[in-house]
Amino acid sequence: MKTVILAALAGAATTAAAQPVVAPSAFEQLSSPVNPADTPTREFARTHQQVISAAHLASIPVGSSITQISFRASNYGTVNAMGSWPASTLNFFTFEVYLGRAARGPGFMSGVFAENVVPTTEVRVRQGPLAVPAASYRNVVAPPGANPWGMEIQLTPYVYQGGDLVLTIRHSGHLTALTPRLFVDSLANNTHGMQSMGASSAGATTGTPDQGLPVIVRFRYVPPPACIANCDGSTGRPVLTANDYMCFLNQYHQALALPYAQQVTSYANCDGSTTHPVLNIGDFVCFNNRFATGCP
Repeated sequence: MKTVILAALAGAATTAAAQPVVAPSAFEQLSSPVNPADTPTREFARTHQQVISAAHLASIPVGSSITQISFRASNYGTVNAMGSWPASTLNFFTFEVYLGRAARGPGFMSGVFAENVVPTTEVRVRQGPLAVPAASYRNVVAPPGANPWGMEIQLTPYVYQGGDLVLTIRHSGHLTALTPRLFVDSLANNTHGMQSMGASSAGATTGTPDQGLPVIVRFRYVPPPACIANCDGSTGRPVLTANDYMCFLNQYHQALALPYAQQVTSYANCDGSTTHPVLNIGDFVCFNNRFATGCP
């Protein structure tokens, strides 16, 4: 019953608008002038891992929640046909996305995927099938301009704690015969504060720099509220309303599914506890007290 109530309230909560950041920012409006990769969109199973320098994420406040990622079609040479991709909906049986704090910066990646992530910080922020609707990506802009961003891939919110970030994608491939490959806008390996490794299976534990390139990626994030009690980030009057309670319940419900390290740093851990169970009644008491104190 508790889960049902929380889920129902979650739909009523309002949240602050997600803000975009492109890594690297130098390519926000420009396309890459190098032969691109297709690892994240390939018809066959693949693993793609890349390390992104903290310098590219400096505009994301620590404590923000990363909620979406997207890529865009490359317009390098003739690797992609002009127009839209795909012609009809493609279905990936599995498409998993992981985010974590980097243990090794760009230029120092290991061929062992696990060694590139600080232990306990990696979180699976997406799992299950992925449908890519027709015309999700468009190759319609001539270089050096950049193509429009493709479909937004929704993520379970990941709380960014600063530092270099590891993005890992493991997918089954869409296995649709006679579908042209989509090459996504990519950079030469180990340039512009980015490095990648890849492998030709979804469950690989090791990879090589020959299997793919670091892709230009757009993240969307929701900054932490300036006032903790203003969970929904509203700016009207009154600032604090019943929506903030519903927002906190939503955050708490989502945080319950996170691993320990992410629960500790989550917004729902209002009282800052570090012992099991991290999320408990104390967080509701803490939020209620902050709400009563109000916002400046």
